[in-house]
Amino acid sequence: MENHQATDNSEDRNKDKPTYVTVYHRARRKLELNIMEYCIADTIYVLAANPTSEFPGWCYVSKEHLADCLGISQRTVFNCLVKLLKIGLIEKSPADPRFLRTSLEWYNTVKVDKEDLNKARTARSADTMQDLHTKTAKSAYHGTAKNAHNNNSTYNNSNNKEDYLKKVQDFFSLLDTAWLEEVKKAFPQINLTAELNKMKAWLISNPDKPKKNIKRFAVNWLGRINSEVSRKPAEDQKHSSLGAAGRVLN
Repeated sequence: MENHQATDNSEDRNKDKPTYVTVYHRARRKLELNIMEYCIADTIYVLAANPTSEFPGWCYVSKEHLADCLGISQRTVFNCLVKLLKIGLIEKSPADPRFLRTSLEWYNTVKVDKEDLNKARTARSADTMQDLHTKTAKSAYHGTAKNAHNNNSTYNNSNNKEDYLKKVQDFFSLLDTAWLEEVKKAFPQINLTAELNKMKAWLISNPDKPKKNIKRFAVNWLGRINSEVSRKPAEDQKHSSLGAAGRVLN
């Protein structure tokens, strides 16, 4: 049987340990303890686990010291200790009833369960980080794929422009003579060579506005020019008549 005889110095060393209590509420609710009962039990556990204690494994501070540590009355400490002893969460030393320690039930309910919870949280955190890395990797992949698509689109657009410009060059270099004769007949008042050169210059300068049917574009162009040419003599004749009238009046 253990023989405990606490000295003033040993009690002082045991007193120095408790500085704070972390309340694990899931275990507290499971054990049906209030906050103060939990704090007293946890303080006893911490002091008993002090490796520098003269009597390792036992808490031997006085009720006065516990009351002072927690800022409560000695009566409250006494009532809490009575309950903790009754429900088997703390034990007295057979050699000296002043020596206390927490029971295996306290350790399993509070410490082991808390460690398991922390491990579960760590595992969930690791899973969350893994999910984050996976999502980041997927995002990076899709971003790369999108950039590749955009690059391909740019490449395709560039190729399309080159093909279109070649189409324009070929059209004006290899004019369909039969079509050209019909155009001359349709627009006899137009300088066809000059207008064809203007068309070519416009098409080359505006590759972002490609024309699927260059012949149709040319006919529309010449039709607009022909309308302007047709209106010009009438306007000139009108201006000429007005000038003649002015001279007569003078």
